[in-house]
Parts: sequence; structure tokens; C-alpha cells
Amino acid sequence: LAALADPLRQDNSICILALTLLNITLETMSDVDALSVQFPRLLSVMQNDLCRNLLRLSTSQDLSILGLTLRVIFNLFNGIKDHLKVQLEVFITSVHLRILSSSISPQTRERVW
Repeated sequence: LAALADPLRQDNSICILALTLLNITLETMSDVDALSVQFPRLLSVMQNDLCRNLLRLSTSQDLSILGLTLRVIFNLFNGIKDHLKVQLEVFITSVHLRILSSSISPQTRERVW
């Protein structure tokens, strides 16, 4: 599913399907953290491939993709937050920088920096 959520390789409909399935999986699993500890390869895929693709998808202009992406990110961080501290920092920094770059006029930005 992590590979299907890659916006560089898949079209929007495939990404939406992958995000929907990921969201259902994360919402219905009782203990994502225990599963990730039992299967270190799964944890590695979630930490690397999936988080990278979610970060890419979080820049989408398509609101359905953006909404699904944010749900998956929330459920993923909620389920295995102890293993995703760096990824959470990268995501929050990325969102924060995008908000700053889109909401501040160039004149104001010069004064802030």
C-alpha cells in the first residue's frame, strides 16, 4: 500500500484507493504499535516509504487526497507515535513552512526573516 500511495508513480485514483485502504487498516487495528514491533520490516516501510509518500501527498491540490492524507497521518502517528518522532517533526515543519510561505506577503516576509 505504501508503494500505491506514491504520487510520483501512481495517478490520483490509485492514491485515493491506497489512502482509503491504509486509513481503514489503521482505524480497525487494535494495536498498531505492537504489530510494528513484531514486524520490524513493516515498521521500516511505515517510517520511510509511507511517511515520504504521505508528505508528498500532503502538498496535493486535490482536497479529497489532502483530506485522506491527513486522516492517514493522524491515525499513523496516533498508532505508532513512539516510532515516528522524526517523521512527525518533518511533517509539522513542512506544514508550518508552507503556511508561512503562502500567508505572508513578500514585504512582511522580509521583516520577519
